[in-house]
Amino acid sequence: MSEAFEGIEFVSEQQRQYFQEARLGIDFETFLRSDVGRCLQGRAVAEYEEAKEGMLKCNPDSFFGRRKIRKFQQQAKAANNFLSWCVDAITNGRQAEQLLEE
Repeated sequence: MSEAFEGIEFVSEQQRQYFQEARLGIDFETFLRSDVGRCLQGRAVAEYEEAKEGMLKCNPDSFFGRRKIRKFQQQAKAANNFLSWCVDAITNGRQAEQLLEE
């Protein structure tokens, strides 16, 4: 099976998928180096740290303290998800690049 993708002929569907994953990883790296990417990455790290600090100040024995802890956990999870998705895309892209080189 041979398919053209931006002027490239692939010998298999798997090779085309690896190429797309590699391109996506490169796009994520480029994005994270941009002003917007650095800003979002910085905001995610700050949100995570803020949530961590907030949880440490809460009283887990009180009703309102537990509610605040849940709120901070959700905040930390959202920030962590963003960072994890970026890392996963870059890691998958690098692995795909290595598979293409084999």
